[in-house]
Amino acid sequence: MSPKRRLSWFLIALLVSWGVLPLDAQAKPVDLPLTIDYPLLQALVAATAFSGPDQAVVVLDESRGCRRIVVSRPAYSGENGLIRSEFQVSVLLGAALGDTCLAPVKWEGILVLRQRPRLDPAGWTLSFETVDSEVLDRQRQPAKVVGLLWDLVQTHVYDYLAEVRIDLAPPVAELKAFLAELFPTADQPRAQAMAASLRAAGVTADAAAVRITLSGEVQEAADGRLEEPADGGPQALTETELAEFTASWEVWDAYLAQILSGLAGRELSDAERQVLLDTLLTTRHAFILGLAEKSLSGDFVRTQFVQAWQQLSAVFRRCLDAGPSSALLGYLAFFTASDALAALDQIGPTLGIDISRAGLIRLVRLLGAEFDAQAADRDAIDPKLREVLGLGPPVDAASGPLFDGDVPEPEWLPEIPAGDSPAQPGPVSLFFCRPAWAAAAPRRDSLAEIRSWTAPHTPADRLLARVRKLLGAAAAKTITKRKSDLRNAQFFPRLTVATAWQESCFRQYHVKDDKLVYLRSYNGSSVGLMQINERVWRGIYDLNQLRWNIRYNALAGCEVLDLYIAKYIEGHPQNRARAAKLADDRLAGLVYAMYNGGPGDFSRFLDRSRTGRYHLSDTLFREKYGWVKAGRWQEASSCFGAGAR
Repeated sequence: MSPKRRLSWFLIALLVSWGVLPLDAQAKPVDLPLTIDYPLLQALVAATAFSGPDQAVVVLDESRGCRRIVVSRPAYSGENGLIRSEFQVSVLLGAALGDTCLAPVKWEGILVLRQRPRLDPAGWTLSFETVDSEVLDRQRQPAKVVGLLWDLVQTHVYDYLAEVRIDLAPPVAELKAFLAELFPTADQPRAQAMAASLRAAGVTADAAAVRITLSGEVQEAADGRLEEPADGGPQALTETELAEFTASWEVWDAYLAQILSGLAGRELSDAERQVLLDTLLTTRHAFILGLAEKSLSGDFVRTQFVQAWQQLSAVFRRCLDAGPSSALLGYLAFFTASDALAALDQIGPTLGIDISRAGLIRLVRLLGAEFDAQAADRDAIDPKLREVLGLGPPVDAASGPLFDGDVPEPEWLPEIPAGDSPAQPGPVSLFFCRPAWAAAAPRRDSLAEIRSWTAPHTPADRLLARVRKLLGAAAAKTITKRKSDLRNAQFFPRLTVATAWQESCFRQYHVKDDKLVYLRSYNGSSVGLMQINERVWRGIYDLNQLRWNIRYNALAGCEVLDLYIAKYIEGHPQNRARAAKLADDRLAGLVYAMYNGGPGDFSRFLDRSRTGRYHLSDTLFREKYGWVKAGRWQEASSCFGAGAR
């Protein structure tokens, strides 16, 4: 080996030892899809080349309108590996004499072209090469257009359509910018290198879309920081990592809710609304389960995004707005970036990529919307989200308290017997009672109402009877909305009462360390009588009302039970048939399992029922349901005892 070569190898080894050149990092080929389905292609062509009224363009207008050709209403589909393009054509041909058009001949028909897509790799321009054509009359039968009439069509219409171009440079540029957001700051050189390597590798047409492949290379993360540990399980997050992770997931959840709300006003089928509901509930319940099981990993948000996009893609593509070319290209960029993330996810975790807050914001803005990153902290109802999910008008909260916040101010405390002094909040009370934000002064009757639902102010037997009456009224109100076999005067009220018994032991409020607070679950996620999970139902219910308004909480809980019955049992033929085979208590347990664990618990509960390996919550609920059926209300005496303050 020559001295020069030995020196080169020495320098490379030195750079590797310093970490400047990672020894184990390898470049992986990547193929990213840019998919233009035919409705989007049609909208892009219309916005680019048919921007007149009724998607029409005048390609010839001579002799004071006596020689005139109008082409309109482009329509695109796939046919045998080619693009089938249809255009309405209207021809007027006459002889101009002054202001008069003599002997005008009119013809209207349809021009059909079969075209092959072409892509200029240098300028990212999509064009169309015509390989075959035919002319149809208005009844879509073969037509003959002869003489000067045909010459005009060939000369002007064909020439105009041959110049139709779609500029794909903007969505490709947006894709490259989005890809850079997926890499940590320290890895920006890798991101820039990958973006710079992207090139057009081919374009094809099939029955569903025009598909462009973008090929490039991406360097693997040298430290393999996203690889799974040797035992195959996710590494536990530290407290700091969990806080950062949760904040990242909250932004993702706010993003998902916002893009779903953006579909408000569209003509959505029941099946499409079901897809949207499934996606939101499944995503949120998966996060709650991951928190409980401590199974969350660093790439959880990216994985959820990919899974959600696989479910939502078809709905979003069908519901895109017709509009200016720039807006449509924004949709295309949004679809392309989302598809690219899914494609990169298939390569493996060693790329070291994730979807960041900045990446989510960029995606929303591609849809022409502004993204409020604080939306995840808002407690209010999002009417558009409810409408998109097919949930109808919000639950009535007219009788709710007139104050906000998480804990009453000192003057809101319950009356304390003489000689006692309020204790300072300890760690447990702080867990249940987060610091209050600026709160409106409450009405005294609101405070009295709240106090009356606590054991220190109402005897246990009277309080239990009162809660049961409230739950019965909420169940009855829910039944009147939609009657069915599962919403009869026996099953649904029993289900409601057993759920409240299991979830809260019939309590909306309690006194903790001499402070009046609303009931919050052990992990801080669910509140009130029906223990409504705030993360799962954010935007669908008013979180403040769930905390402080026992009637609202009861109605919301009934609506959730009703939703799972309507959407996941009665609205699903296969599930309905499986549920019909269950005994009364098993059916109630099935609905309760979904109430707790989301749509996926339909199958999981049936699996547990088949094997007899029930969760503790399954067993305890079945016990409560049996007590409700048997009227064994004495079993609830412990709910309001001294230890339950």
